[in-house]
Amino acid sequence: HIFYSYHRSGCADADWDSDLFMIKNHKAISIGNIHADDCFDEKHTITISKISKNEKKLFETLPISTLGGFENYKWGFIADYWGKNFSKFTQK
Repeated sequence: HIFYSYHRSGCADADWDSDLFMIKNHKAISIGNIHADDCFDEKHTITISKISKNEKKLFETLPISTLGGFENYKWGFIADYWGKNFSKFTQK
């Protein structure tokens, strides 16, 4: 099974992360990450990375304005993105 999480990463929750992971041998194995920078002095981007063997590789960068197109803003984006794209992160 594949799971995703959410956690605040600073700036009153304007910066946040969502991790895509699987459970193997009772351990969580990270396979993807979404990081949003939306604090007033930052990039205003969403950076999506693929994780393999603990190495993070840039997969895609989106403008923070992407979130506005989703019901429930970031929550809707996270569910939609991982739901549609999780298989791209499970391929070797």
